[in-house]
Order: sequence, then C-alpha cells, then structure tokens
Amino acid sequence: MKTRIKLAALFLILLMVCFSLNQVAAKPLPAKKGLSGSHPRILMILTGIDKVPNTQRETGFWAEEFVVPCEMFKKSGYRVSTASLKGGRAPVDPGSIDPKNVGEEPAKELRLGLDKNSEFTKTIPLAKVRVNDFSAIFVVGGHGVMWDLTNSPEIAEIVQQAVAKNRIVAAVCHGPGALIGIPLPNGRMFLEGKKVTGFSAQEEELAGMANVVPYCLEEQLNKESQEGYQKATAPWASFVVSDENLITGQNPSSSAETAQALLERLAMLNTQKK
Repeated sequence: MKTRIKLAALFLILLMVCFSLNQVAAKPLPAKKGLSGSHPRILMILTGIDKVPNTQRETGFWAEEFVVPCEMFKKSGYRVSTASLKGGRAPVDPGSIDPKNVGEEPAKELRLGLDKNSEFTKTIPLAKVRVNDFSAIFVVGGHGVMWDLTNSPEIAEIVQQAVAKNRIVAAVCHGPGALIGIPLPNGRMFLEGKKVTGFSAQEEELAGMANVVPYCLEEQLNKESQEGYQKATAPWASFVVSDENLITGQNPSSSAETAQALLERLAMLNTQKK
C-alpha cells in the first residue's frame, strides 16, 4: 500500500513539474519603475546547506523553486540578485534535478535553466543585503532552509526592514520556514495573525523526510500564525496564499503560481504609487 501511495505521489510530482515549467512561457507582467528605483530588482534567498547535519544525505535548494520564478521575474523585466547566509555558490539539491524524481524531460529543462540562470553560483551574504535596493524578497525552498535560515538573525533583519519599507516577502515550499520566529517592533511576530502555507506534514511524510527534518513546518507555521495555515485539498497540488505583502506557496508545484502572485502584487503597488 505504501509503495502504491509513493508511486502515485511521484506521478503527481511529474505532472506538476511539467505544469510549472510550461507556466514559464506564459505572458509575463511587464515591470514598471520599481519601488527601489528605475531598475526594479527582486532578491532571491537560498539555503547554503548541502548536507543534512550529522549525515551524508545531500540537500540544498530545490531547482524548480529557483529556476521557474527566476525566469518569470526576468521575463517581466526584473533584475534578479541572490543571497545566502554566508554567500558564494548555493547548493542545488541533487534530487531536484534527478530524472527518477522529476522525470527525464523536466530534469533536462531544469539543468538547462540552472545553466542559464547562474545567479545562484554567486550569492551575496545576507548580512550585506540592502533591502532598499529591492522591490521584493523571495525565499526559495529546499530542506536546507530548515537548518540555516530558520531563526536566522540575518533573515529577521531583512524581513523587518522589508515590512518597514512596504516590500513584498514571498516564499515557496520550505521557504516559509525562514519566516518563523521573526519579531516586529510592535511586539508581534511577523507571521502572527497571517494566512500562510508551506510544505505540508503529509507531503513531508510522502517525501520520506518527516523523521529527518528538525521540525514539522506545517505545525510551526500554524502555531506562529495562530492557526492561519492553509493547504491544498490534495498533496502536491499547486496552492498559494496571499495576505497583503506576504505571499507563500505550498510546494514545488506552486513555484510558478507563487511567482505570478508576487508579480501581480508588485504591479498593484506600482500602480498605487503613481
């Protein structure tokens, strides 16, 4: 029975990866003058963890969650910069470009996408990020986020500045884990009272990582948001939650929809600024 469930889950993943890659070809929203100047920019934050702590199990950022949004942002006229905790080359989770996991053709397209969008190879340290230079922050998922970006003082500083400057904060899959434990000047937590989504407990179980990750993302997001966590009716389905300047996507399949929601929010903010 468990084998059948895993096979069904793998089939759904293959379908959703193909859908996300096809979405990149959709008509992009043109970038207007950015909130930070005449050259609108989006900062994509990635994990720097390449192995699960105390093991030899490889991890990193999930390729689809970087490639698909990155290409959508660029097609809409935005410049993309990348950052990680320590800077340098961010590691790609080998599983995210493995044909056995994502399919032969999607794996090929994602590899080509990584070659084309090489910003992940030269990330700047989070401590050197100037939030005022960006119109939006986008946290890419991957299990590594749960170790180096959760409860990170550097991430907290960036999010606090983003809130103060009315910037958009978006995250997909495990990316929302970076938004946990961030206090605001008003005494509230960043996620407090917010509607949010992220990789579900069921998906973690199906991925075989429930007993590996340091915490259950669904439970922590639901707790900190005061039961504001939402998810799709079925695992692996694309699902995005927008709560003003906070935009979150549930899983890899949500990459394109999360990026699109961010672009639409930026377009709205730019219109209001006129």
